[in-house]
Amino acid sequence: RNRVCVSGAVSEVSLIDIVKWDPDWNSGYTSIDYQHVQLLTICNELMNNLLQGDYSYSFLPELEKLILHVKEHFKFEEEILCQHAYSDIESHKKHHDDLITKAQNLVKKTEEGNMLPIDVTHFVLNDVIIKHLLKEDTKFFGLFKSNS
Repeated sequence: RNRVCVSGAVSEVSLIDIVKWDPDWNSGYTSIDYQHVQLLTICNELMNNLLQGDYSYSFLPELEKLILHVKEHFKFEEEILCQHAYSDIESHKKHHDDLITKAQNLVKKTEEGNMLPIDVTHFVLNDVIIKHLLKEDTKFFGLFKSNS
């Protein structure tokens, strides 16, 4: 894994950070921030696999790893937001549900051999990072940053 064979020689392929964590993205709640960093790491792993041409059935474990992390993270985040009486929790849960559905659709497309690299790229960069992490999640940051 993470190796390229050229004329019998083996060289390591280093992972690149497609998206790097920016401290401005911290919510003010340490555990949520840690999980967001982990999410970005998994997204970068997925994107690196795509860059290496791995978007076949063997791509499934990486995609399933992302889904598992997202489900656990969403559950935790929703519990914290409920504990802090986040006023827009129902809308936030809906965003979470929609993302999980999109991820499960990607798994289905991969299993059927119909997944295109652009599908995963759009999901990771647009849906997860831009629309959710950088737009939707920032709406609750005031709950925690004002207390620090």
